[in-house]
Amino acid sequence: MDELDNQRGLAHYLEHVLFLGTEKYRSSKEMKRLFAKLGMRFNADANAYTDFRSTVYTLSAPIQGNADKVEADGGAALFAGGSAVSTAGDLPPEPSTSEESPEEEDPEAERNRDNVEVVLSLLSEMAFKALIDPAAVDNERGAILSELRDRSGIGTRVSMEYYRFLHGDTRLPSRFPVGLEEQV
Repeated sequence: MDELDNQRGLAHYLEHVLFLGTEKYRSSKEMKRLFAKLGMRFNADANAYTDFRSTVYTLSAPIQGNADKVEADGGAALFAGGSAVSTAGDLPPEPSTSEESPEEEDPEAERNRDNVEVVLSLLSEMAFKALIDPAAVDNERGAILSELRDRSGIGTRVSMEYYRFLHGDTRLPSRFPVGLEEQV
Protein backbone atom coordinates (compact mmCIF):
# COMPACT_ATOMS: atom_id res chain seq x y z
CA MET A 1 0.00 0.00 0.00
CA ASP A 2 2.76 2.44 0.84
CA GLU A 3 4.94 1.68 -2.18
CA LEU A 4 5.30 4.44 -4.73
CA ASP A 5 4.07 3.75 -8.27
CA ASN A 6 7.58 2.78 -9.42
CA GLN A 7 8.04 0.50 -6.36
CA ARG A 8 4.92 -1.67 -6.69
CA GLY A 9 5.78 -5.23 -5.70
CA LEU A 10 9.20 -4.34 -4.26
CA ALA A 11 8.32 -5.57 -0.74
CA HIS A 12 7.12 -8.87 -2.23
CA TYR A 13 10.28 -9.21 -4.33
CA LEU A 14 12.44 -8.53 -1.26
CA GLU A 15 10.46 -11.20 0.63
CA HIS A 16 11.77 -13.74 -1.91
CA VAL A 17 15.32 -12.38 -2.07
CA LEU A 18 15.93 -12.59 1.69
CA PHE A 19 15.83 -16.40 1.41
CA LEU A 20 18.60 -16.39 -1.22
CA GLY A 21 21.55 -15.76 1.08
CA THR A 22 23.10 -13.79 3.92
CA GLU A 23 26.62 -13.07 5.09
CA LYS A 24 26.63 -16.23 7.23
CA TYR A 25 24.47 -18.46 4.99
CA ARG A 26 25.85 -17.51 1.58
CA SER A 27 23.17 -19.16 -0.59
CA SER A 28 19.67 -20.58 -0.49
CA LYS A 29 21.30 -24.03 -0.42
CA GLU A 30 23.14 -23.18 2.80
CA MET A 31 19.95 -21.82 4.34
CA LYS A 32 18.10 -25.00 3.35
CA ARG A 33 20.82 -27.10 4.96
CA LEU A 34 20.28 -25.16 8.19
CA PHE A 35 16.52 -25.70 7.93
CA ALA A 36 17.06 -29.45 7.40
CA LYS A 37 19.43 -29.58 10.39
CA LEU A 38 16.63 -28.10 12.49
CA GLY A 39 14.10 -30.59 11.10
CA MET A 40 12.41 -27.97 8.95
CA ARG A 41 11.29 -27.99 5.31
CA PHE A 42 11.58 -24.96 3.05
CA ASN A 43 8.16 -23.53 2.02
CA ALA A 44 6.47 -25.53 4.80
CA ASP A 45 8.30 -24.59 7.99
CA ALA A 46 10.29 -21.67 6.57
CA ASN A 47 8.26 -19.27 4.48
CA ALA A 48 7.00 -15.73 4.12
CA TYR A 49 4.13 -13.77 2.65
CA THR A 50 3.45 -10.14 1.80
CA ASP A 51 -0.01 -8.71 2.25
CA PHE A 52 -1.34 -5.17 1.92
CA ARG A 53 0.16 -3.99 5.22
CA SER A 54 3.18 -6.15 6.03
CA THR A 55 5.63 -8.86 5.12
CA VAL A 56 5.64 -11.79 7.53
CA TYR A 57 8.38 -14.41 7.89
CA THR A 58 7.59 -17.70 9.61
CA LEU A 59 10.18 -20.17 10.83
CA SER A 60 8.67 -23.15 12.67
CA ALA A 61 11.41 -25.16 14.36
CA PRO A 62 11.55 -27.24 17.52
CA ILE A 63 12.69 -25.10 20.47
CA GLN A 64 15.55 -27.45 21.21
CA GLY A 65 17.50 -30.04 19.18
CA ASN A 66 16.14 -31.59 15.98
CA ALA A 67 12.60 -32.54 15.13
CA ASP A 68 11.96 -36.25 15.51
CA LYS A 69 10.47 -36.26 12.01
CA VAL A 70 9.46 -33.88 9.27
CA GLU A 71 5.78 -34.10 8.41
CA ALA A 72 5.02 -34.95 4.78
CA ASP A 73 3.07 -31.70 4.34
CA GLY A 74 5.39 -29.69 6.56
CA GLY A 75 5.07 -29.03 10.24
CA ALA A 76 3.81 -25.48 10.01
CA ALA A 77 1.03 -25.99 7.45
CA LEU A 78 0.44 -22.23 7.56
CA PHE A 79 0.18 -21.68 3.84
CA ALA A 80 -2.57 -23.97 2.61
CA GLY A 81 -2.93 -24.06 -1.12
CA GLY A 82 0.77 -24.27 -1.86
CA SER A 83 0.93 -20.86 -3.52
CA ALA A 84 4.52 -20.25 -2.45
CA VAL A 85 6.93 -20.54 -5.35
CA SER A 86 10.69 -20.29 -5.44
CA THR A 87 13.16 -20.94 -8.19
CA ALA A 88 15.52 -22.27 -5.53
CA GLY A 89 13.45 -25.45 -5.06
CA ASP A 90 14.34 -28.33 -2.75
CA LEU A 91 17.97 -28.96 -3.51
CA PRO A 92 20.16 -31.86 -2.44
CA PRO A 93 23.08 -31.02 -0.17
CA GLU A 94 26.25 -30.00 -1.94
CA PRO A 95 29.59 -31.51 -1.09
CA SER A 96 31.61 -29.33 1.26
CA THR A 97 33.99 -26.98 -0.52
CA SER A 98 36.01 -26.46 2.62
CA GLU A 99 39.44 -28.04 2.74
CA GLU A 100 38.75 -29.08 6.31
CA SER A 101 36.40 -31.94 6.95
CA PRO A 102 33.01 -30.74 8.17
CA GLU A 103 32.72 -30.89 11.94
CA GLU A 104 30.26 -33.43 13.20
CA GLU A 105 28.11 -32.04 15.96
CA ASP A 106 28.08 -34.08 19.16
CA PRO A 107 24.68 -35.87 19.31
CA GLU A 108 24.20 -34.74 22.92
CA ALA A 109 25.01 -31.14 21.99
CA GLU A 110 22.64 -31.41 19.01
CA ARG A 111 19.80 -32.61 21.28
CA ASN A 112 20.45 -29.70 23.66
CA ARG A 113 21.01 -26.99 21.01
CA ASP A 114 18.92 -23.86 21.66
CA ASN A 115 17.09 -23.40 18.37
CA VAL A 116 15.49 -20.16 19.49
CA GLU A 117 18.93 -18.56 19.37
CA VAL A 118 19.68 -20.18 15.98
CA VAL A 119 16.38 -19.03 14.42
CA LEU A 120 16.64 -15.49 15.84
CA SER A 121 20.19 -15.30 14.51
CA LEU A 122 18.95 -16.37 11.07
CA LEU A 123 16.17 -13.75 11.11
CA SER A 124 18.74 -11.12 12.10
CA GLU A 125 20.95 -12.23 9.21
CA MET A 126 18.03 -12.01 6.78
CA ALA A 127 16.96 -8.58 8.01
CA PHE A 128 20.34 -6.91 8.32
CA LYS A 129 22.91 -8.95 6.38
CA ALA A 130 21.14 -10.14 3.23
CA LEU A 131 23.49 -10.46 0.27
CA ILE A 132 21.05 -9.37 -2.45
CA ASP A 133 23.23 -10.71 -5.26
CA PRO A 134 22.10 -9.27 -8.64
CA ALA A 135 22.32 -12.66 -10.37
CA ALA A 136 20.19 -14.32 -7.66
CA VAL A 137 17.69 -11.45 -7.85
CA ASP A 138 17.40 -11.97 -11.63
CA ASN A 139 16.91 -15.71 -11.11
CA GLU A 140 14.08 -15.10 -8.64
CA ARG A 141 12.23 -13.00 -11.22
CA GLY A 142 10.85 -16.23 -12.74
CA ALA A 143 9.27 -17.29 -9.44
CA ILE A 144 7.54 -13.93 -9.05
CA LEU A 145 6.31 -13.91 -12.65
CA SER A 146 4.96 -17.41 -12.03
CA GLU A 147 3.03 -16.10 -9.01
CA LEU A 148 1.61 -13.32 -11.17
CA ARG A 149 0.46 -15.87 -13.78
CA ASP A 150 -1.03 -18.08 -11.05
CA ARG A 151 -3.03 -15.10 -9.81
CA SER A 152 -4.58 -14.28 -13.16
CA GLY A 153 -7.35 -16.88 -12.71
CA ILE A 154 -10.99 -16.44 -11.84
CA GLY A 155 -10.38 -16.59 -8.07
CA THR A 156 -8.05 -13.60 -8.14
CA ARG A 157 -10.34 -11.64 -10.46
CA VAL A 158 -13.26 -12.24 -8.06
CA SER A 159 -11.10 -11.12 -5.13
CA MET A 160 -10.08 -7.97 -6.99
CA GLU A 161 -13.74 -7.12 -7.68
CA TYR A 162 -14.57 -7.80 -4.04
CA TYR A 163 -11.85 -5.36 -2.94
CA ARG A 164 -13.08 -2.79 -5.46
CA PHE A 165 -16.62 -3.14 -4.07
CA LEU A 166 -15.53 -2.84 -0.42
CA HIS A 167 -12.64 -0.39 -0.78
CA GLY A 168 -13.30 1.34 -4.10
CA ASP A 169 -12.61 4.76 -2.62
CA THR A 170 -9.06 3.75 -1.54
CA ARG A 171 -5.82 2.67 -3.26
CA LEU A 172 -6.16 -0.90 -1.95
CA PRO A 173 -7.90 -2.48 -5.00
CA SER A 174 -5.13 -1.28 -7.30
CA ARG A 175 -2.18 -2.17 -5.03
CA PHE A 176 -1.96 -5.94 -4.84
CA PRO A 177 1.33 -6.81 -3.09
CA VAL A 178 2.64 -9.13 -5.81
CA GLY A 179 3.26 -6.08 -8.01
CA LEU A 180 3.02 -5.55 -11.74
CA GLU A 181 4.57 -7.76 -14.42
CA GLU A 182 6.21 -4.82 -16.20
CA GLN A 183 7.98 -3.82 -12.97
CA VAL A 184 9.19 -7.30 -12.03
